[in-house]
Amino acid sequence: GRFVRHPVLKGVVEWNRRVTRRTNATGQRRSVRADPDQLLLRDVPHLAFVTAERFDRLMRKLNQRNERFRRKRIDGVDPREGVPRHRTTWPSLHMECGVCGEAFIFGGQGRAGHLFCRGVPAYNGGVHRRLTPSMLQTEL
Repeated sequence: GRFVRHPVLKGVVEWNRRVTRRTNATGQRRSVRADPDQLLLRDVPHLAFVTAERFDRLMRKLNQRNERFRRKRIDGVDPREGVPRHRTTWPSLHMECGVCGEAFIFGGQGRAGHLFCRGVPAYNGGVHRRLTPSMLQTEL
């Protein structure tokens, strides 16, 4: 993971890789990647485990090997840059099924607006509990 890709392994310490940007609508700050000209580097050869050439070669190989698992880029730009990968809408994953105790999730069987129990596959595909939007208003 992150430790294998850390540049201190080749004897370089980095500062200012990320900066915070203010969102004017909410007033909150969000961490984003900094511009390359803001990056500060310091050579610390006494902390190096491998040579810089070997480290760079390994990073290129890892990037090539993992390229197929990345998001598909359009003109070299990630179309979903800045969008969280995991975002759940309430009450998804906040309610438990009364039959099996698993969490409810949105979607399933082509119905994106309905909540289904996540334990449905254990019941051989039989839906033992499904909540529709109208049921949510009356039950909650």
